[in-house]
Amino acid sequence: MKYSTYIKPRVRTNVKPRFRLSFFLRRMSKWFFNSISYLIIGLVLAIFVFVIYKFSILTINMNKIEIHGVGSFISLDIFKNELSTQLSGKNMLKIDEYSIEKNLKDKFLGIKEIHIKKKIPTYIIVDVIERIPSVLLLDYDYKVYMVDSDGFVLGEPTDPYKNLPSIKYNKKVEVGSFINSKSISLYNNVREGLENIPLTVVDVILGDDFATIYLQNNITVYLSNEKEVGDSFDIVYSIIGKFSTDDKKVSKIDLRYDKVIVSYE
Repeated sequence: MKYSTYIKPRVRTNVKPRFRLSFFLRRMSKWFFNSISYLIIGLVLAIFVFVIYKFSILTINMNKIEIHGVGSFISLDIFKNELSTQLSGKNMLKIDEYSIEKNLKDKFLGIKEIHIKKKIPTYIIVDVIERIPSVLLLDYDYKVYMVDSDGFVLGEPTDPYKNLPSIKYNKKVEVGSFINSKSISLYNNVREGLENIPLTVVDVILGDDFATIYLQNNITVYLSNEKEVGDSFDIVYSIIGKFSTDDKKVSKIDLRYDKVIVSYE
């Protein structure tokens, strides 16, 4: 007869591994000694930057500011004075060039674009693009002004801008203000549209909403500022040739609406 003995299994317990502090300290000390040179360099740089920023070592001197592109329609002296107010005596690192660009553009409407570049330690370059006249505008009071492509009124004509294309405007304008830029764009499109069409323009009067174009033979054409000129003058030329007869003659062509309106004498 065989006998067997039952052995009760021992209850297992979860034993957490012992934290080896000495191993951790050895790893930390090894990392510290390997990185100490980098830590020292980083600390020195941080202190250097803090001292520069805090104690205004990088103070801007107006003698080290270079200005390009000012002088034609913007007074250089007035521009320098305003720039001095914005920059002189300030820390290079504390200057927000984008904010200054906006302030100067709001102050001098004759500026089309402006870019400020900072060069460490205290050198600044200011590049300005002034507005350039594209047409001469005769306003409602018969005064002539130079106007750029955005509709900004620059002032009375000066050399070499006295021979620019001249157009009429049906309202009074003032220097330093804007007229509807779509009017100027429409006028340029009219000139381009007439290049290959045998029509002679006697006069052009611009407005905020539409342009009135007087052609030869007492024909008046109305064009909307809100629409592309495109093939408008092809349409005008076709209408004049098709609908003008011995009995009736086209006097007005209105292209401001979806449907073309033709009037006769």
